[in-house]
Amino acid sequence: MTRKGPTPVGPFRAPCLRASVVTPAAGTVKCMGALGILDRLSSRDGRVVLELDLSRGILEVRPRNPLAVLQLINATNMAVLRENLKEAAADGRVAGLVVHAVECSQPMSVMEEVGSLIEEFGRHRPTVAWAESYGELANSLPAFQLATAAHRVWVQPSGDVGIGGAEVTILLAKGMLEKLGIEPQVGKRWEYKTAADQFAAEDVSDANREMMTRLGQSLVQDAVATIARRRGIDAARVWEGVNESPLTPDRAVELGLVDCIGYRDEVYATVLDEWGGEPEDLRFVHRYAPRTSLRRMIRRTTGGKVAVVSVRGSIVTGRGAPSPTGGESAGSDVVDEQLRAVLRDEDVRAVVLEIDSPGGSAVASDSMRRSVLRVKDSGRPVVARMGSVAASGGYYAAMGADEIVAQAATLTGSIGVLAGKFVTRGLYEKVGLKRESIRIGARAGMLSSASEFTEETGPSSMRASTASIRRSPHWPHRIVAWRWTNWRRWPGDGSGRARTQLRAVWSITSGAGVWRSNGPASSLAWIRRPQLCRARHSWGPWRG
Repeated sequence: MTRKGPTPVGPFRAPCLRASVVTPAAGTVKCMGALGILDRLSSRDGRVVLELDLSRGILEVRPRNPLAVLQLINATNMAVLRENLKEAAADGRVAGLVVHAVECSQPMSVMEEVGSLIEEFGRHRPTVAWAESYGELANSLPAFQLATAAHRVWVQPSGDVGIGGAEVTILLAKGMLEKLGIEPQVGKRWEYKTAADQFAAEDVSDANREMMTRLGQSLVQDAVATIARRRGIDAARVWEGVNESPLTPDRAVELGLVDCIGYRDEVYATVLDEWGGEPEDLRFVHRYAPRTSLRRMIRRTTGGKVAVVSVRGSIVTGRGAPSPTGGESAGSDVVDEQLRAVLRDEDVRAVVLEIDSPGGSAVASDSMRRSVLRVKDSGRPVVARMGSVAASGGYYAAMGADEIVAQAATLTGSIGVLAGKFVTRGLYEKVGLKRESIRIGARAGMLSSASEFTEETGPSSMRASTASIRRSPHWPHRIVAWRWTNWRRWPGDGSGRARTQLRAVWSITSGAGVWRSNGPASSLAWIRRPQLCRARHSWGPWRG
């Protein structure tokens, strides 16, 4: 039995009641020029009810592993999701969207973008989200936050609403390494560059604890504010739900977090009845065929090209390669080649620089920054789109862009440097191995794992080296100049502090609007009917 909750505010939000969808009568479609005629010639009769099933997965990046490709064969590609929801919002055949809002092994930033796309679609068509349970005796805050982007939210009678905040864990491995006979020796600049702490610190520092606390608070506070806005309730009521989590369905309805309680078949029976659809009208979003494929073909031939260049994984010099553990790396040579290919292509009007990287080599990051600036100097706007993380060198590489777009959960900042080594002499002794190093040159063994740092090659020398990077004309004060702000407001204030996008709003625009013509990435707004394409590079000699 479907139970009714309090009536939310906003369009299409009367829960468990019939939602009227205004569609043009047959034969009244207006023709505007040649494209209007093509619309009529290629349109098809029949209603379409779109489905987005997150349990099948969301594909942000094409996997390299063939097995992963097979596992995600029915997953929804993010690029397809963006394009199809945009097309469907203007398609009179589309009655609405049903979302199965469950965890899909994607970071919070991707879930936020999917929620933004659902919310944008909901400005034109009714939407419903459902789940068997938003976490089962567990926390499922990202999935529930996504669900609230829909006009109505359902949950199964035996399910939970688990929105119990976030837990951030700090793990230090120095004690374990020492028991193995490995001595970590690391120098860093400065106190908030805590990546070194996981190997070199004996205890959690105040700076590390402060930074991680603020990161967790920022994520939860933004989620609470977003849920409150979408549900049309006070944030204090959402905090009640967070602190009482997991909630029963009845309590979630009482707090205004959920509209209806029912099973999957009841969800679909209700929406199909309200929207005048039939089961055969259901269609997955990624299998949706836009109303007029001819029109899309004309757009592809008349719109300006926007090149997409990706920086994913650890930033390294050279060409980069997948790590043995499956992680990615972004080679500065590859990024430079792709951006030089952009310079040679007169049809490319702008560049979207996709960054999902924790950083890496300062030299490689600076090389990428230089390549971005060359494209910018050619008169083509560059918009950096941050993924789940764009920290340290990833943040540095984005600085040459005209605009930066990120989600609220994007981890960014963390400008600083660290360097060090693991001394394995004790490990060799434990396992009975003999090793003798012969060095030619005073500092030949500076980073050798066979011996500790000396006074000449130790932390003081490393601090001098990192300080020289900081004194470089391309370091923080240049970054400040690029972002048109002052030192005090710079999120990467040289202390190595990492922040979410909400704590770095001076230089970063919130939302996924880089993919929308009406989005915040105004550098691309002047391009009519942009055609996204992956930048390609030649394998020949250096050009440009």
